[in-house]
Amino acid sequence: MMINTEESIMNCKQYKLLYFMSEDCNNCRMMASVIDRIAVEYPGIEISRIFVDNFPEKAVYYSVNSIPTIILVDEHNEIYRNVGFIPYDSLKKRIDFFIE
Repeated sequence: MMINTEESIMNCKQYKLLYFMSEDCNNCRMMASVIDRIAVEYPGIEISRIFVDNFPEKAVYYSVNSIPTIILVDEHNEIYRNVGFIPYDSLKKRIDFFIE
């Protein structure tokens, strides 16, 4: 399981899941367990947890207006975005659709 912060986002050579969150956000805390399960299920997807309070410039760059926001990236291209809480099964189906 690989969970990073910002440093390798722009050096994407694989699928990355960018998870924009805040520690003060209840939906973000619920989403964290979903992200943890995704990290185990998909070890080839690099997950970056981006705390918008600490890195507001990243939220602006990726046009994140609400949290939690999940962005799936392939070689610098956004291929999927979800705003708000999404259950594990629904997120897994969407990831499977885009990476297969």
